[in-house]
This record gives sequence, C-alpha cells and structure tokens, in this order.
Amino acid sequence: MGSKLSSPHLSNDDGITLIELLVVVAVMSVLAIGVTITTVRPSGSETHSDQTWFMRSFESNRTLAVQGRQSRGLNVGPNGLIPVMLTRDGWEPQSSAHRWQGRVTHQAKQYDVNLNQRPDIVFFPNGQTSAFDISFSTSQSRTFRCTSDGWTELKCLDS
Repeated sequence: MGSKLSSPHLSNDDGITLIELLVVVAVMSVLAIGVTITTVRPSGSETHSDQTWFMRSFESNRTLAVQGRQSRGLNVGPNGLIPVMLTRDGWEPQSSAHRWQGRVTHQAKQYDVNLNQRPDIVFFPNGQTSAFDISFSTSQSRTFRCTSDGWTELKCLDS
C-alpha cells in the first residue's frame, strides 16, 4: 500500500480560459443575429410571412438598440420595411427595403410633430419602443395585427 494514486496526464494546460469562452460566445451571438436578419421569408401565406418577418425585424432591432446602446428604428411603408439607425447626421437606412408580400398598414399611436424625420417605430437603448399599430392583410380577407404601447412586449393577433 505504499504506492500513491496519481494521474500522469494532469497539467495546468487542461480546459479553456474565460477569454476563449467569451470569444466563442461573441462569435456565436454575431452569427445568430446575422442569420436572423438575413433569413429569407418563411413559406406559408403572404400575411403570415409578412408578420413573421416584421416580428423578427422588431426583436432584432430592439436587441441591437439595447446591446449597442444606440437608438434604432423601422420605417414601415406600404411597399416595405426599412431598418434605420440614429447617427450624428440623423436617421440613416441600414439596408434596402424588405418588400411586403401582402397589404400592410401602419398607424403610429403617438407622433411628435417636432420629430417629423423619425422612423415609424423607434427602439430606445433602454428596451422601450414607440407605440404603434400595424396590420397585415391579404386578398383572402385575412388580417393579422401587431401592436405595442412602447412599454410592454409586442402583441400580434389574428383578427
């Protein structure tokens, strides 16, 4: 019983460092956001597709505003959705318009005439948004509606 139990392969080099773990998490986060933003429209009805695209864009832009601590926005028009970001020179588009497949109508619930160049939906760094009501319609008379009062989560319902 005089022999000691020991592992011949133990060293201080085993495992990963905290820095390596942080780099992996950061790379995976960037990839996840990139995939979310560039995902093609899902299959299905045009209204559901537009609503799904809007919901993804809404969540992505809100997350980017909070993480980047910089206001972002979405311009919602009858022809498409354009993400914008607040810079020193004002609101600037971040990509080209995403075209709607169906009919989309938007109504801002609060609008300050002094901010006439602001986007239709604003994402603030604290996680709040501007209040809005957006409807997605098809030729089959099916309508989906997404609303937010700016304080609570996005609510989307089948009307």
